[in-house]
Amino acid sequence: MGKRKLELCIFFIIMVSNVSNGQPEFGSLDLGDLSGDGHLDLLFCNNAGNGIAGIGENNGQGRFLMTGQPAYPLATSVGWADLNNDGWPDYYMFGSGPGACHLYMNNGGDGTFVRSKQFEERDWLDPDVTVVDDDNDGDRDLFVTGWDVAAARRYSKIFRNDGKGTFTETDLNLIQKGFGSASWADVDHNGTLDLLLNGDGDAYGDGGSYDIYRLYINQGDGVFTQKQVFSNYRQISVGDGSRFADWDNDGDFDIILTGWSNTENRQATCLFLNDGTGTFSRSPESNLIPGVSESSIEVADLNRDGRIDLLLTGYSGDYGRQVALIYLNDTEHSNTRPEPPVNLQTEAGIDSVTFAWDQGSDPETPADALTYHFYLKDITNDRWIIHPGAETGPENNGRRMVSGMGNACLDRTWVIRDLPEGKYAWSVQTVDAIYAGSFYPAGVIFAVKDTALLRDLVRQAEELALNAEEGTGVGQYPPGAVNRLQDTIDRVKPLIDSMSVTREEIEVPLLAALEEFIGSRTGVDVSALEAVIREAVAITDTVVAGDRHGEYPESALDTLLAAVSHAESVVSEAGNITEVGEIEPMQVLVDEEATLLGEAIGDFLGQRISIDFSLLEEAIDSAIRIYDVSPSGYENGLYPPEAKLELALAIEAGMALKTSNPSIQQVDAGIITLHEAIADFLAKVVVVDFETLGALIDSATVIHDTADVEGYLPGAKFDLKMAITRAEKVYGNPSATRQEVEDAIGMLEIAITEFLASGLTSAAGMPARGIVIYPNPAASHLLIDGIRAGDRVEILGPSGRLIVSSVSEGNRISLDLSGLKAGLYLVRMTGTTGEQHSRKILIQSTGRR
Repeated sequence: MGKRKLELCIFFIIMVSNVSNGQPEFGSLDLGDLSGDGHLDLLFCNNAGNGIAGIGENNGQGRFLMTGQPAYPLATSVGWADLNNDGWPDYYMFGSGPGACHLYMNNGGDGTFVRSKQFEERDWLDPDVTVVDDDNDGDRDLFVTGWDVAAARRYSKIFRNDGKGTFTETDLNLIQKGFGSASWADVDHNGTLDLLLNGDGDAYGDGGSYDIYRLYINQGDGVFTQKQVFSNYRQISVGDGSRFADWDNDGDFDIILTGWSNTENRQATCLFLNDGTGTFSRSPESNLIPGVSESSIEVADLNRDGRIDLLLTGYSGDYGRQVALIYLNDTEHSNTRPEPPVNLQTEAGIDSVTFAWDQGSDPETPADALTYHFYLKDITNDRWIIHPGAETGPENNGRRMVSGMGNACLDRTWVIRDLPEGKYAWSVQTVDAIYAGSFYPAGVIFAVKDTALLRDLVRQAEELALNAEEGTGVGQYPPGAVNRLQDTIDRVKPLIDSMSVTREEIEVPLLAALEEFIGSRTGVDVSALEAVIREAVAITDTVVAGDRHGEYPESALDTLLAAVSHAESVVSEAGNITEVGEIEPMQVLVDEEATLLGEAIGDFLGQRISIDFSLLEEAIDSAIRIYDVSPSGYENGLYPPEAKLELALAIEAGMALKTSNPSIQQVDAGIITLHEAIADFLAKVVVVDFETLGALIDSATVIHDTADVEGYLPGAKFDLKMAITRAEKVYGNPSATRQEVEDAIGMLEIAITEFLASGLTSAAGMPARGIVIYPNPAASHLLIDGIRAGDRVEILGPSGRLIVSSVSEGNRISLDLSGLKAGLYLVRMTGTTGEQHSRKILIQSTGRR
């Protein structure tokens, strides 16, 4: 062998924002076509730091987008597989602890998944899953390794699939391992997949050994026999620590394994070559390959030279760090591409389709060790159900996009269940020991259809043809009509079981032939009238009579029922025709009746009660807007909380009315009620009379500032000043309530009145006693008590101008104040003997002092 090449590559880094450290740990990746668009999407997990798991959807331009992802638990192993044989890609995510292991079953290709709970009670640490059909029964089984917490031991068992996605744990009697990986291939060419298992052991398994790889040969009857042991290599990681691949292109699977070797005192990557019988020997080339532990490796023909190459990731002591390396294989012989399978066959069952093919071939890989990858495409909807995993176009047909055995493993038959009706194409390629694929043969077209429905339709047509009578009489069919119908039946009947013909390709011509045959029958053609009658009956059976929205007036329904009854009588009359000469006039009558009944249907449908809710909706919207923008409170410009509650209740009542199937009258009443509620609410806005309070403060201030203190009772002017001060505090508070302002007005009015009353003086300057001035109940006159008959009373304005003058006739006088402006006035009383009394009064407005 020539010298091997080691090439360092700048690989790729997946940046994930919520991973707390920069080093991936226990990561897992797999590719599958989630949406059927032909682009492989990325399923991934990383258990480091906060961890992440998800699906990156391929946009076809080299970018993977995460959209609409559920919250997944931390996982150590993920993968795509059709787990229930319905064709659609399902996926699994297995992580540590109970409730962390899930299967996600594809919901018929609609883009949604249903989570299966089969594994949710399992309590494993660091589980690793491989998908494999180890028993060649045509479905995908799950092999799981890890640590079983409940049993407190390592775990290595397989879960057998019943073909419908239900799994049963099966013990293969292996020495239990965990914290490692499993690889599968047919190393001895006996047509069954063998197992290479590594990982840490325990007292129940490898007696505490952590650095042994074991090769188990599958005997084909569910029994696995240990064939060879490889030591000592400890992976110190989960998954992908080893690979089967034909390194030297001699046609059989060799072994590449990784891990820390105590014997060699280094990280090791070792190559073991197969002698063709499943016995392996260490290749000297192992010393040339950089060693890795905490490893994950992959193989593929990266430079397309017909030789499998190696991608190494992990920690390498040769480099003193984590590495991602590509090791290119330049073995002497180049691999030859395999030949495709032949004799592709499709067989339909009641609810399934079986695909079968004969073996492909390969110059190097024995036929029994070849695996197969098949695709399934929905032609009707132009999407992939099972992705080909390779290119299928005229150029590079069969060139693989993924590296690994085919999705059918070693099987040469596969069953897909419950495909929806439609047209499909499928094909299959051969995959050899370096995972190179043959070209895909031309896709086999087949159709899925409801054969029971078609057989029933053919049976009805055959009975009609058998019982038909040809002739020119009433009820007979013209000569040749039966033969024409039978020809169509004979042509389509054999196609029912054809996998390449759709239901429409059978149903359409047969229905057309039946329509033509039935229409050729001699007699009155009542088919059009009967169709209209069926339409009318369907309407009358489903409508509701009443006066509510969507209902129909009872009178309209009665009219339509009468029209149907009349049309049915015409059909009956047409069926009683026995003479050919009666056919034509009856046909005219039947056609007219069909037209009349159609018009009756139109008239009836036009009378459907349709309540216009728009005005009610506008009223509701207006009330909601007013409610939303109207602040609650008792301050100026606010609305009392109880008023808002009343409006809210009115809104709720309006909304409930809309959904209660109301009558027109109820809707109209509801609109009026809601508008009244809006008006009532707006009228309840808090209005605080700051203007009146301000004017009163101004007047009181004028009185205070112009009054001579000696003309009033002691302390009166001070009391007035205090009253003004208290009123000013209320006036200066914009959040004062209406009640507070009204109280301030009342108190200030009293203070002014009391102050002025204390200023009524005699001519000698002493306060006059017993004279009271107050407004009468009509609020337009001034009453003065305590005077004598013949006293003159005068009211003088601020400038001293006489405004009102009157002479009393008794001890009370009433002065008309209507028309007086607000202001400060002087009341002067002159007695019969010439003595005078005076008092200042404040008039705010007519009738208010």
